[in-house]
Amino acid sequence: MRTWFGRGKKLQRAVTSCCLCAFVLYGYDQGVFGGILENEDWLRQFNDPGDTLTGFITSSYNLGCLLGCFKNFFVGEKLGRRWTIWVAMGWILVGAALQATAFTRGHLIAGRIVTGVGTGLKTSTVPMYQSELCEGTKRGRLVSAEVMFVGIGIAFAYWWDFAFSFVGGPFAWRWPLAFQAVFAFWVIFVVFGVPESPRWLLNHGKRQEAIEVLSAVYDKPIDHPDILREVESIEAALSMEAEAEGSTSWASTFRKDKVSTRYRVFLAWFVQFMNQAGGINLVVYYILTVLTANVGLEHRLAQIIAGCIQLMFPIGSLLPTLALDKMGRRSTMMWGSAGLSFSMMMVAALLSQADDTSRGRAFAAGSVAFFFTYMLVFGASMNCVPWVYVPEILPLHARTKGTAIGVSSNWLWNFTVVMITPILINRLQWKAYLIFMATNLIFVPIIFLLYPETSNLALEEVDYIFARGENTVQVAREMQKELALHGRLADDRYPEKATKMESNSHERGDENPADEKQKLDLLSFTDNLSQSSIRLSIYPSCSPKPSSSSPLRATTWSSDDYKATHDTHSIRWEFTVKGRNGVPGPGNFAASCHGLQVISDDLDLTGKPDFERCNDTAYEARQYFSGEYTTVEVRRTDYPDLGKEVQISATANYTSTNDNIVNGHLKFGDFQTKFISTPIEG
Repeated sequence: MRTWFGRGKKLQRAVTSCCLCAFVLYGYDQGVFGGILENEDWLRQFNDPGDTLTGFITSSYNLGCLLGCFKNFFVGEKLGRRWTIWVAMGWILVGAALQATAFTRGHLIAGRIVTGVGTGLKTSTVPMYQSELCEGTKRGRLVSAEVMFVGIGIAFAYWWDFAFSFVGGPFAWRWPLAFQAVFAFWVIFVVFGVPESPRWLLNHGKRQEAIEVLSAVYDKPIDHPDILREVESIEAALSMEAEAEGSTSWASTFRKDKVSTRYRVFLAWFVQFMNQAGGINLVVYYILTVLTANVGLEHRLAQIIAGCIQLMFPIGSLLPTLALDKMGRRSTMMWGSAGLSFSMMMVAALLSQADDTSRGRAFAAGSVAFFFTYMLVFGASMNCVPWVYVPEILPLHARTKGTAIGVSSNWLWNFTVVMITPILINRLQWKAYLIFMATNLIFVPIIFLLYPETSNLALEEVDYIFARGENTVQVAREMQKELALHGRLADDRYPEKATKMESNSHERGDENPADEKQKLDLLSFTDNLSQSSIRLSIYPSCSPKPSSSSPLRATTWSSDDYKATHDTHSIRWEFTVKGRNGVPGPGNFAASCHGLQVISDDLDLTGKPDFERCNDTAYEARQYFSGEYTTVEVRRTDYPDLGKEVQISATANYTSTNDNIVNGHLKFGDFQTKFISTPIEG
């Protein structure tokens, strides 16, 4: 596959550049209007709108974002990730043109709504696109970086407004509104040079193209084992999502089931509510108005201070971008909400003493410091965590719809806060800040009581928090302690793990996820000629394919027939595996095993192992080779009915010129306790 930006790291950087620029544009759109609300030419052009109309003009953008989020439900999956981003940029270009050329209030509001539709499409697509085209170990950091770049966009918009305020006339506000197009054009240019999401391609039957995309992104041959395993893991996840009864309906998103889907969707919705109800957009949109109307600063000085306050946003966001997994989700949100509440309390207390006397002006000036602390704390806490927490807390079958519900909550309350803030500022004065002091303070016990810690847990492990039917916060606390002590969660403590299809250790990047103590020796013997000891072993739990989780409980597969012979130059193994079909219903299925590996510290092969036969004709077999490891994959093309016994037999040979093979063992993988049964179509 040929791309504009090459392969491997260069292509990954291009994808990241596209996504980060899209979020800079998101931040710029959020911040650009706040800097022109006090512009004299703008006020004259639109007949000096009062606080209610100003609130509606400003918040109409957020209403458009909400509409764009809903629009994505209908067109996103049809268009694909790249085309959805392109369409979003088209809406933003049209909206920017309408705003920059507006001469009436209706004209301006229409432009704000159109731009918002594009932003809603963009924000509900870009994070998903980024996560589907990056390595799993980098996803959290990259999503946090995207949110940090929102702050960069907001700060840039304010200083851009300030720079053009010296120009005067209509150009001072029309050009900043038109400048949105510069970011949009860059995203359009880059998005045409990057590939489509491999998950979307596989979901639409374009398997070969998906393989080529993964090959380009990771800069590996299309037949490389890592590429093929990634493709099959995506296929497995998609098949299980399609098989889950009712998983495609809206009703399933609100179902009170074993994994508490309805409750988890509520947590996702409410965490985005907390993101907005703490008063952030009072500062983002109206800080210039606040500094002139409530604090009493001169307009030019207020512009400079407002721009400096906005810089605290991206500066604070650096902390979670670099260390959120170490900081924890719960604690970050709790101390963040407490800090935001304290800042609003101090603003209210100081402004309550403000008047025209020198003492009153000193109190008013002192309140400015706590706008700085507010933005710094928000950037370091409640800015980033909700965007990371929402997809983490949701189960697989409800992740897409649940995330959409969470994002729609953000835009709904964004619209509400932006709409009412001018009224609160002008009519309640300093008392308005007490409202946001109270909301942030209330959030602290809510987070403490309701929100479990999800840091460092694999997505499947989050399911265990809710599947046990106990206090979720306490369960998560116990799991975090065990992780800190042992670096992993023990299967005997969380028995559900033994039947899960997604390996937590694989997700963390462990090379050998099986514990050495769990290894069961099946057969050991000695070669009489070389006196080399050959040990054949089975690992009860090997690393299955990532992202192949299933809500079904698979039956355990076992073996009572292992045979091995050894001479000077070869090892021969035979195995038989028996079990019962754990998939509810007959049909055609695909089942894969990654696990037949002969491992030795000094294995010297003259040829590749030869997979001789598979006695059941319904199976196919392939081999992958990587260094001194070999993997035999057995793939079933037709599966028996539910409960029918299945038996697999196969033999294979290893040939070696080294007479002193030591510590060789057969590592028999997913058939043991993690046999993967995945429905496929037709």
